[in-house]
Amino acid sequence: MAIAPPQLASGNTLPESLLASIRAGSFESWDAQRLLAWSIEKFHPRLVLSASFGAPEGMVLLDLMQRIEPGVRVFTLDTGRLPQATHDLIDRVRDRYGVTVEVVFPDPNDVVAMVRSGGQNLFYESVEKRQLCCRIRKVEPLVRVCVEQRSSVLPRSAFEGGTPDGMYFGTGMELAGQLH
Repeated sequence: MAIAPPQLASGNTLPESLLASIRAGSFESWDAQRLLAWSIEKFHPRLVLSASFGAPEGMVLLDLMQRIEPGVRVFTLDTGRLPQATHDLIDRVRDRYGVTVEVVFPDPNDVVAMVRSGGQNLFYESVEKRQLCCRIRKVEPLVRVCVEQRSSVLPRSAFEGGTPDGMYFGTGMELAGQLH
């Protein structure tokens, strides 16, 4: 399946020269710090880090980005099912880096309706119920952040009903339009 080129807030796609460089693998030899520094230079302040606080690679990215540009925006999704250790880690990150970690929540009305109709652990019952739970607790809040950031680059799973585990990027303005 072809992936549509990412679009800028203005609706224009990224410059063809940049897309050609990506396709040609021009950035393959760059280490993480160089690639992040380039990304921050090109896209700050629109660049936003979505950190799960449950995966080490998210903490590595956060550390590298904060060393390069301490003002980079950081957010996390609180699905309502996070362990206390995650909340403690968020507090430690705030203290260590002096950064505001924005905590984004799902729509409480949607969560209540889902739990009332399917139970707290409905996601164990079927793939469809797992996708519903992920859409309500993870995908829709993530898309809201993207829309608020005025980004038209959205996770393709956000409008195909997939789970965040399988996200890859494409344009998905259908769901974004539904969130307004």
